[in-house]
Amino acid sequence: MKSKIKIVSVFLIFLLVLGMSGCVDTPGEDSTDGMSEEVENTNDKIIDEIQDNDKKPEPAKFSTIDKDEEEKTIVEESEPVVTEAPSLKITNRYGGGSSSSGSSRSSSDNTANNIEVNQRIDTLIIGTTDNYVDKLMKFHYGNAVSESIGTEKLLELNRDGDYIPCLIESWEISEDECTWTFHLIENAKWNDGTPFTAEDVVFSCEYYNEKYTKPGRYEGANYSTPDDYTVITTLPEPRYDWLHTFGRTIPLPKHIWEDVEDPYGDVDINQSKISTAPYIFEGYDYDAGTFSFTSFDDYHGGTPVVKNLVFKKYNNMDSLVMALQKEEIDLFWCYGAGISFEYVPQLLDSDDIDIMSYENNGISNGLFFNCMKDYCNANYRNAVSYAINYDEINTLFTAGYGADPRRGFIPNNGYAHYKETPELEYNVTKANEMLDELGFIDIDGDGFRELPDGSEFKPLVIARSDKPETSRLTERLTVYFEDAGIEVETQLVDFSTLLKMAWTSKIAPEDKVYDMMISRTTYYGMVDYSGYGTNYIGANDYCGWACYNDTEFLELEEGLKYTIDEGEREVLVHSLMDHYDENLPVITLYNMDIIQPYHSKYSGFVLDPFWGILSPHTFLNLEKAE
Repeated sequence: MKSKIKIVSVFLIFLLVLGMSGCVDTPGEDSTDGMSEEVENTNDKIIDEIQDNDKKPEPAKFSTIDKDEEEKTIVEESEPVVTEAPSLKITNRYGGGSSSSGSSRSSSDNTANNIEVNQRIDTLIIGTTDNYVDKLMKFHYGNAVSESIGTEKLLELNRDGDYIPCLIESWEISEDECTWTFHLIENAKWNDGTPFTAEDVVFSCEYYNEKYTKPGRYEGANYSTPDDYTVITTLPEPRYDWLHTFGRTIPLPKHIWEDVEDPYGDVDINQSKISTAPYIFEGYDYDAGTFSFTSFDDYHGGTPVVKNLVFKKYNNMDSLVMALQKEEIDLFWCYGAGISFEYVPQLLDSDDIDIMSYENNGISNGLFFNCMKDYCNANYRNAVSYAINYDEINTLFTAGYGADPRRGFIPNNGYAHYKETPELEYNVTKANEMLDELGFIDIDGDGFRELPDGSEFKPLVIARSDKPETSRLTERLTVYFEDAGIEVETQLVDFSTLLKMAWTSKIAPEDKVYDMMISRTTYYGMVDYSGYGTNYIGANDYCGWACYNDTEFLELEEGLKYTIDEGEREVLVHSLMDHYDENLPVITLYNMDIIQPYHSKYSGFVLDPFWGILSPHTFLNLEKAE
C-alpha cells in the first residue's frame, strides 16, 4: 500500500508542476475534452488511491478515507439530539427541515457533564494558515476562531439547516407573523460569573444596530422584556429573515459594553472577550504566532472535555502538514476550507493521521464580474463562461473531490427549494464567436481584442495572494482568456487589501476598480441577509462583489427577505437560480469537499455548518481514541 502511495505522490507532483507552469496541453478550439490523455490517466490514478468518488457524504456525516481499503467509508458521527418544541414548527430556508428547536447545550443533554477527571484532555493544539487581522480579533479570521468557540449565538444552525436552541430554548410567533416571543435558558452565565438575562439580549441588538451592522438588519424592531428570561420582538411587517437575524446575534454583556462608545477603539481585550461560551480567551503571542483559550468550567452546557485550546499560525500549508506529521499539532483548521488534495497521499502515509471529508456548503472558487463596468452585460459574461475549461480546473484543483459546476451558483446541499440548473460548458469556439458578435474585435492585430468602441481592453482580475490555489487558478484563467483573445491584467493582493478593494462595506460599488475577482464563498456569507448567495452579488449588499444592480435580481432579493409562505418562496428561489443561470453575475469555477486531517488519537468530532470541526460540541464531546 505505501509503495503505491509513493508512486501516486510522484504522479501528483508531476501534475501540479504542469498546472503551475501553465504547460498543460491546451485543447483546440473545437475540443471540449479539457485535459490531455496523459494527464487524465494520471488523475485517474490519484482518484483511485484517495477517494471512491461515487460515495458522497450526507449532511452531518463524515466521509473517512480508509487507508487499508483505499476507499471512502461513511461514518456517522454523534450530533446533538434534535428535540422539537410544541410551540412552533417552521420550515427553514437553509436546509428545508422543520423544527422550532433542537438540542441545546443544556446540562441535561450534554454528555460532557458527566466526564471523569481522567477523561479530560489537557491541551489541544490546532494549526492554521489563516491570518488574524487585528489585535482584538473582531474581523474575519481572528473573529472566525473566537466567534466559533469563544462566543455563542442565541440559536444554532445544524447541518440539516434547522435552527436549534442555544441561549434561546424555545420561541413562538404571532398569527400576523410580526411578533416573536423568545424564551431564554435560565442557567447561562457570562464568563465573569454575571447571570445572562434578557436585558443583555435587547442591549446587544440595539448596540449592534447603532455601532456595528449595516442599516436594516435590526432596524424597525421593538423589544420588550416581561421577565429576565423572555424577549418579545415586534416588527412593522413580517420578515422571513428575522429568525436568522435575531437568532444569529452574538449577545454582549451589557455591564461591560454599555460604557464603550467606540467598539473599534481602545477596548480592553480581556473584557471584550467575555461571553457565555464554553471557552475564555486567554491571550496571544504575536512572536510565537499563537493565541489560546481556556475552558469555562461553569458553562451552561457542561464542562468542556478539552481544558485548553492553542491555535498556532503557520506561514504555509507545507509547514503545517509537516507539523501535523511530527505531532507538533493535533488538528488542522482553516475557516471554510480544508487542505488541498495534493497533501492527501503523504498524509495517508502517516500511521497516526486520519482524514475525513465533508460537503462544502459554500463555493471553493468563483469568478465574480464587476457588473458596473459599462461593457459587462449578460451577453459578455455568458461569452466569457464558454472560454473556461471546467473539466481541466476540476482535475487540477480537486482530483475528483469536486462537483461539476452549474450555472445557478448555489451548491446542491443545505439550501431549501434548490433547483438544478445546467452545467457550465467549455466551448472556446462559441466564446470567440459570441465576443465577435458583441463587437470585441482585435483591431490593431496584436492578437487581443479591443472594446466595442475601439479602446484598449485589458480587464483587471484580482485575487488573494495568501491562497496558493488561487494564484495557480489565476494563471489558468489567464490562459483561457488568451485563447478567447482577452488579455487580462492580474493583481494578487493580501486579504486586508482585498477587503478594501471589493467589500461594499468598505468601498462604494462605483469606486471598485477591478473587472473580475476570484474568490471562494463561505456558508456564512451564502445564507446571510436574504440568503442564496445574494450577499455576494447585490451591489449594495455587505460583500457586494459582483456590483450587481439588476432590477429583477433586486426584487427577488427583497422578496426572499420578507416572504413567509413556503410555496411563494419556492417560486422566488427557482426564479433567482434561473436568473443566475441566464445572467451569470458570478461563475462557479469549482466546488469540492472539505478535506480535514486530524490526529488519530482523538475521536468524537462534531461538524458545525459554519466552522466545520471547530464546533463547541467537538470540544464538549472529544474522546481519546482507544
